Amino acid sequence: MDMHGSLRTNLGRVRGLGAAGHGSDHFLKQRVSAIAVLLLAPFAGYVLASAVGMDHSRAQAWVGQPVNAGLLFAFLAAAFFHLRLGVQVVVEDYISGKAARMLLLGLNQFLWLGLSLVAALALFLVAAREDRAHTAEIPPPASDRASSDQTGSV
Repeated sequence: MDMHGSLRTNLGRVRGLGAAGHGSDHFLKQRVSAIAVLLLAPFAGYVLASAVGMDHSRAQAWVGQPVNAGLLFAFLAAAFFHLRLGVQVVVEDYISGKAARMLLLGLNQFLWLGLSLVAALALFLVAAREDRAHTAEIPPPASDRASSDQTGSV
């Protein structure tokens, strides 16, 4: 033990590693993801509150807008990442068997990645479907309509 009462070695102090080996990096990621979730949560709450009275096509059009889809994706990504970090801490702190801990940490990683990919794919498909719906409904330019009206009336 050094004169300041720390149990960490000089090398551990320089690298910023704690007893678990990943130190302040995990702590910082957890705090940054929590701040991201807190900043994006009002938007997500607004989405849920405004979707109550929407029909399917109107909700799809709303989610299909790039800014809305991007903010929803950012919220879901931050929330799932924060969830993964929180579950990792619980597993590391309260599961004593090494095999069970490793299995649960692997499952946690797999589920986080799977949920994130499904959410991203769902948002992409909704946005792409909305984009196709708009291109199918766009009328031809006015110059094309005028030329077809002139040829049809002759």
